[in-house]
Amino acid sequence: MKDFDRSMKLSLLLGLSGAAVLPVLYECYINLSQGIALFLIACWSVFCGVKFSPLSSKGAATGISACLAYSGIMGMIGFVVIHPAAVKFLEKHSTYFYPDGYDGFKKQTYFILSAAFIMAMMYAVCFGIKGIGRAIKHIRGNIERSADYIDGAFSDDEESKTQ
Repeated sequence: MKDFDRSMKLSLLLGLSGAAVLPVLYECYINLSQGIALFLIACWSVFCGVKFSPLSSKGAATGISACLAYSGIMGMIGFVVIHPAAVKFLEKHSTYFYPDGYDGFKKQTYFILSAAFIMAMMYAVCFGIKGIGRAIKHIRGNIERSADYIDGAFSDDEESKTQ
């Protein structure tokens, strides 16, 4: 139960931070650079996957699912708050590029789908780290067993000669 509690705490913390970051990255995506915004979402996803990886598999899957839900739902709500402030700030200091019509809808849809896919990669990062850890543990176990077999083979020969 300890893993589940930690999983929920992490999902709240990371989900709410993701909800604050996603609208800002959307503005970066529309006005600055698409690549930078998607790269930063990927960095956030990898960070979250690494943070969830020490937990049990069930706890990690539950935590990542909750984190994605918090980020997505609260990110939409945050967008309603952050978008007007970003528009005011950029119009005051620079130029805000409004994505209009079909092109704007296309860019917005592409961002949402790309962000959702990249954020779902948290599962791959988390369970990839778990898989690598298990593989290393399995290899170490095989090495130790091989060493025991070798030691046993030599000790049996020496015992039979002395008797």
